[in-house]
This record gives sequence, C-alpha cells and structure tokens, in this order.
Amino acid sequence: MPAWNEENAAHLLRRATHGPRPRDIARALKRGFDRTLEDLFEPPRGNDRFPRGAEDLSDLQGWWLKRMTRGKAPLTERMTLLWHNHFATSHSKIDDLFLMHLQNRTLRRDALGSFRELVLAMARDPAMLIWLDNETNVAGNPNENFARELMELFTTGVLDKAGQPNYTERDVEEAARAFTGWGRDDEFFEFNEDLHDFGPKTFRGLSGDLDGTDVIEQLVTDPATARRVAWRIYSFFAHPVDLADPVLDPLESAYLANDTALRPVLEALFQSDAFYSATVRQQHVKSPVELAVGAVRQLGVKIAGNRHWELAEWCTAMGQSLFAPPSVFGWKEGLAWVGTSGMQVRSEFAAWLTATRGGQTTPRVRFRPEPLLGSRRARKKLMACTRRDLLKGMLAGAPFVFRGPQSFVRAAFGGGTGTRNLILFELFGGNDGLNTIVPFGLDGGVYYDEYRQRLAVAESTLLKIDDRLGFHSAIAELKSVYDSGRMAICQGVGYPTPNFSHETSAQIWASGDPTASESSGWFARHLARRPPTDFPCSADLSGTIGGVLRGSGLFAPGIESVERFAFPVDFFHPRELGNRRTAYDAMVAGLDGATGPVGEIARTAGGLLDLIDTFATVPAFPHVGAYPDSPESTGLQETVRLIDADLGLRTFHVGISGFDTHSKQDQGEYHAQLLRNVSQGVSAMITDLESVGRMEDTLIVVYSEFGRTVYENGSEGTDHGTVAPVFVIGDSVRGGLTTPHPGLRVDDLTEDEGEPSLTTDFRDVFGTVVDRWLVDDPNAVFPGHGYTDLGFLG
Repeated sequence: MPAWNEENAAHLLRRATHGPRPRDIARALKRGFDRTLEDLFEPPRGNDRFPRGAEDLSDLQGWWLKRMTRGKAPLTERMTLLWHNHFATSHSKIDDLFLMHLQNRTLRRDALGSFRELVLAMARDPAMLIWLDNETNVAGNPNENFARELMELFTTGVLDKAGQPNYTERDVEEAARAFTGWGRDDEFFEFNEDLHDFGPKTFRGLSGDLDGTDVIEQLVTDPATARRVAWRIYSFFAHPVDLADPVLDPLESAYLANDTALRPVLEALFQSDAFYSATVRQQHVKSPVELAVGAVRQLGVKIAGNRHWELAEWCTAMGQSLFAPPSVFGWKEGLAWVGTSGMQVRSEFAAWLTATRGGQTTPRVRFRPEPLLGSRRARKKLMACTRRDLLKGMLAGAPFVFRGPQSFVRAAFGGGTGTRNLILFELFGGNDGLNTIVPFGLDGGVYYDEYRQRLAVAESTLLKIDDRLGFHSAIAELKSVYDSGRMAICQGVGYPTPNFSHETSAQIWASGDPTASESSGWFARHLARRPPTDFPCSADLSGTIGGVLRGSGLFAPGIESVERFAFPVDFFHPRELGNRRTAYDAMVAGLDGATGPVGEIARTAGGLLDLIDTFATVPAFPHVGAYPDSPESTGLQETVRLIDADLGLRTFHVGISGFDTHSKQDQGEYHAQLLRNVSQGVSAMITDLESVGRMEDTLIVVYSEFGRTVYENGSEGTDHGTVAPVFVIGDSVRGGLTTPHPGLRVDDLTEDEGEPSLTTDFRDVFGTVVDRWLVDDPNAVFPGHGYTDLGFLG
C-alpha cells in the first residue's frame, strides 16, 4: 500500500464510490486509510421498500439513481451495480417492476457478502427464474438456458486462464437436470418435487443424485470461478485486464482463502500497490450511470423535486438503461462506451446539467469559453491546428470524420472500396433455422415432426420451395424475393467444432476464425488491405460497433439516427453555440497526444463535430417501403438513407435481437413475429433502394451466430444449436438453394450433440462475398481456410 496522501485518497474514493466531493476527500485524508476503508464497508441504511407510486421503468430507475446520488453506503451501491451487470436481467422479459426491485434488493443485500450465497440467491430469484427460463425447466426434457449461463457468465466462464474449457456440453445437460423443479410461486422461490429429476447425474466429475445446490457448490469453490470473480472486480474498479494477468493473483487467493467471501477480495484490491499505480489511473471509462451519478454528486447538483427519473432517461439515452441490459452478457465496459452515439449524448447531458442544474429552470450565467482556452500560447496552438491537421493526425486508429460538403466527401472516398454497398444483417441470439426454412419433407418427412411435436410448423401453412423445404409463412416477402431469382439460400451454415456460447460464437462469426483467437473482424481485415480513405467506409446502425468492423485501424461510427447528431446548446442562450464549439475544440486540442482510454475519448470527441456537420448535409429520404413497426426499423431506414446520400459509407452492420428462444417460442407467434420483422424490413429496404436506383449495387446478407437444437425442450422452446441458413440477397445474386440442407435422420446428426451436421462453412459464404463482391482475396481475409466459391455471385 503506497503512502496515504490526497492523491491516493481521491483515487480510492473515485473508484470505490460514485463520485467524492472535496469534503469527502478531506475527511478520508484526516481519518487515515484503515478507518476510511472501514467506512466504505458500512452496511446500507434507509428505506429499501418498493418505491411508492412507481408505475413504469423510469420510476424504478429513478429510485435507484436517487439511492446512488444520496445514499450513505456508496461502495455497496457500486457493487450492486456491478452484480446487476454480472447477473444481467432485463425488465423487457420480466415485465414486473416489483420482481425487478426484489432482485435489486437481493443484490444489494449480498453485494459484499459470500459469493456462494449470492449465486444461490440468484438461482432462486423469481426474476432470474423467468429471465433464464428455469421456472419451466422440467424432468425428462430439461431447458438448458440457466445451467449454461450459470457456468458461462456467473461462475467459471467458458475457458480458464490458460485457455482450456471449464465445462462440456454434457455438463450443461447434467446441470440442467439438477435444476429441474426450481420454480416460483409469484415472488417466492418454490421447489416442485414433481418436476425434479431425481435420477443419478455426473457433473464435472461429481456423481450422485445432484440438485442445484450441489452444482452451485462445485462451481463457486472452483479456482476458475475465483479467477473470474477477481477479474470482474478488478476490471470494474481498476481497469480492464485479461483473465491471465498476474495482477489478479492476490484477489483470486483472497477469494479461495476466505470461502468465497467478497470483502477480502476488495480489501486485497484497495490495499495493493497495483491499484494506485500509473497503469490504473486514467484507465477507467465511466459508464453512463457512473458519469451521471458522479457529475451530480461532484458538482453538488440538486435534482429538482423527485425528478431522478429524468436522470434515468439521460442514462438510457447514453446507452445504459438500468434494469434493462441489452442481453444476458450485460453492458460491455471500458472502451465500448467510447462511441460516436454515446459520446454525442454525453455532450448533450453535460449541456442539460449545466444549463438546468438537474431540472431546475433558473437560467445560468452566460457561457464564455476563455477560461477553458487557457494561455495565449494554447489559444494560438488551437487556431493553428486546423481540422484537416487533426484528421491526419488521428486517422491511424481514430474515430474521426472529416467535415465538409458531400462533393468533397465523395472525392475523398475515391480511392476506397468502390461503389458497391454491403448490408450485414445479424439476427442476435441464434435464429431457429429449422422453423425458418422448414424441412417438412426431408428424409421421408418423418423426423422433423418427431423432433418437434409441439413446435413443428404445419406443412399446410408453408410457402413451399419444393417437396422437401418451405418458407415459414411469416416471411412471405422474402419468398417473393426468392421467387424473383434474387435470393440465394446457403443451408447448414456454421463452423467446425460448434461453440454454444453466444459471445464466443458471435466472435467467431465476426472474426471469421473458428478458434475465436482472432480479435479483428473479417471485414476489418478486408478494409485494412484497401487504400486508405479520409472518410469512414463502414458504419454500425445497431448503436454500437459490431465485431465484424473492428480492427481495421479505420473509424467505423456507431449510428442510431442521423437526426440525433447535433451539437448541444444552452437552452437559455442558444445563440452562444459558437462559444461552446470553440471551447469544445480547445478541450480536445488540450488532450493532443494522449494515449490509452483518454486518447481514445479525445479522438472520438474530436471527430464528433465533424460527424455532426457531415450528417447535417444528409437529406431526408422519401421512404416508399413498408417497414415493420419495430425498433429495429430505424437502423434499416437510416441505412437506406445513408446509401442514398452517397457520403462514402459502403458497408453497414444492422441487427435485430430476441432470437434466443429457450421457452414459449411460439407463444403469441413470438418467433413468427421476429421473422416477419426481418422479412418486412428487408423487403422495405429493397423497395426503397430500387426507388432511387441503388439496389443494383447493394448486397444484403442475413445471418445468425448459430441455430437452435433439432429437439424442442420441455419449455416449448429450443436451446443453442449448430447450423442455420444464411440468406444472400441482391440483383447480382444467382438465386436458389445454393448448398444442401443437412440430413435429419438420427444417424446424420452429430455424434456428440445430436444436432444437424455442418454442410457449409460460413467462411465460404463470406469468402464468396469478399471474392465476388468486394473483389479481394478471401484466402488473405480468412487465413488458414481453403476457400470454396459457392457460386451465388457472378
């Protein structure tokens, strides 16, 4: 532990609380390190009941943010936020504010206690039982969802620090059996003996009549779990590290030596020299919640009345909606927060906070940029640093866009990847391919119905291709595209040695590397082989940056809406926009040469104004396509708009979530509606692009990270499977069934998983796109793979 001084005291409180005020630092300095550390572990006080009058999610979010900004146990609240992201559960599926609040109380209660008790409490938590479908996990036909995520996300992780697997697919199946009958009676956990599998099980070498508590005990005491807990805590409070980093060793040892207790792990961190080192300082990128709560606390802002719900809406706009994480993986941390959309809204939040003082309506003093400009020398340096100079200096790894008229942008793009557009449309969660292109008559027409006695799509409803296969009726628009000869269906698409982790499989598809060891995306590798450009070639319309676009060294902005990009103004002095922009430039210039996260933030912030000004030139698009009434339609419409604007963006990644259908897959036509949204969305894009003559130079690829199990489970759903179809759509496509459907006879299924076999390597699908559409060498983009042209492009 280094010397206890003002600098180290401030650092500790900045990381262990949600924003220390000057008096907090002074008090800590006076009390000394030991008493300050003891103060941090004080239990929470005050009312933890369900907030009175809470009617929607923003009310519950506001209640928690109020606790964070005013609470007397800030470390507990920080840990509650950490565990909320670790045991990520979303109101979008739970649809019960009380159950979400109940889970939040449980996380707070056990936040600093025993990890064993925390995991057991989450396994019995009503919201978690709904979220991961364990309330419908029954003997004889178990649901694997909770068992898989218990290992993959909550305890050991997929791989240990040496890169070796921590569990097998058999372990997932046996753990799922152990948790059968774990359900709920409203807001209370209930064990139903009639639904539990009391048969012998073997889980990771442990055999017997195992139940969920046996599985949890085996997992939480495993060194792999100790390592993962140490990694989670260190990355949250210090900075992101790899699982193998030796800095985690003392934290792992503290966990194992103290029977899964969490306080010793935190004490080991806060007492270590590494925590106070230069490596850790200025390495933590605040999440939206940390930013909002810290700003309110450190600036002494008093949120007017009980308007913390408004603070919650800002956090949501910046990308972090409490009680609604984007997936089971929670929010990505660190530099994942440094994106164009999020940074732009952070600027808007700062303007709101300073102009309204957190909802108060008393105008502030007029803004003057001079204090931020610093010395005369600094001002001269700023004026000499033109945007063009900034651009040249930052393009090397830089989120930066040159501001200028579209004519310049098109000229600057002239040496790029050409005029062909590529839309990568990803179905997040693993689409059920067997219920998309339905093999009703394959192999005699008996196996499909046998495997899926409740979920099988009736033959009479299908849009038939031939006497073996048919389109689900929900994708009638895509069937029309297929009939026009502009859609190729690649069947049985996947990769050797399937991985059933969402995160790992998505990384494999993005990187084009079945080993998941390659960090760059396959399209990013293609871009890196092209001549450099002054304008980004690709963009992500999902609000973040998909892995397929990462690693080229070029900027790929994340865009949710062109209209969202505008420089924030003081509501009471809107004519002072120029002053604010000058100050903004000054702050960015002051960070010139910064490295690490600060440098990344500076580069993104520097490019934001140019992106705003470029997008201001984008005209509205007269949509004629009939888009579905779904949130994802915005990304599809904005893609068409940007293609028509001809800025130089050529490749777009869009996505739609919800395909992780472990239970009640057909209830309310859930899966059918997802397919309908995809079909109508793609059809609407085609209609729009045709209306402006851009469909002939556009290719659309629709894919998912894996398929679903051939067998339905006892929850009227499907678990993570192997292969699924990929659709390739465009005027240049040779339509038809490009590759064969895998056989469905029992002997045709994979030996280990009992799933349809691979017939088409996904690298050949994308390789054909690289070869025939992007005019590049697929063997260079997908090294180590012997590329086969699938022939769906001329």
